Amino acid sequence: MNNFTGGVKQKILFLAGMPASGKTTISYKLEEMFGFKHISAGECLREEMEDSNSQYSSLIRSYIDRGDIVPGHITLSLMKKKINSFGWGKTVVTIDGFPRNLDNVQCWVKEMSDIVEVINLICLVCSEDTIKDRLKLRTTEMGTLHYPKRSDDNLSVLANRLKVFHDQTEPVVLCFTAASKCLTINADVSREELWDKVDQYVQSLGYKHVK
Repeated sequence: MNNFTGGVKQKILFLAGMPASGKTTISYKLEEMFGFKHISAGECLREEMEDSNSQYSSLIRSYIDRGDIVPGHITLSLMKKKINSFGWGKTVVTIDGFPRNLDNVQCWVKEMSDIVEVINLICLVCSEDTIKDRLKLRTTEMGTLHYPKRSDDNLSVLANRLKVFHDQTEPVVLCFTAASKCLTINADVSREELWDKVDQYVQSLGYKHVK
């Protein structure tokens, strides 16, 4: 076990889902209501992409602008630093946007399986019409706390993002399902209804509201 963990396993709750399915919204609510810490794999990558001193900046940009998946070892290295900044093992950490393909899973198992405890994966699914409506709405809210500006948040990239989800992320969901570690939720509902479903599930695991 890595020395920096102090022998403590970090509890992780994964959030997966289609584009604009509500992963970030749910992550912020989990942070607000349960005190969980939140990591967005996409935000980690975008921050690194904007760092002119990063050796990965141009590479990450090329993947994100196409709507493709950044190599797992890059994403994982950024997330490990973020988790450690919270204080290893002090609270549950939710990760949205990772793992997105089987390569991500393999990287995770190799680097993290001995030092974390995965609680579950929550997968949010919704219709393509819902996704388009939400992306259009998001363009009017870009730059706010919950919707930072994103180069991949446009309809021209959507087709490839959906193809990536179906071709590469769905096999990940199946792996977690086979291990009885996945809850799939229909996200074709309002934010309030979606949160209610997630809230009830997390409370069923024994976690309590902190506010």
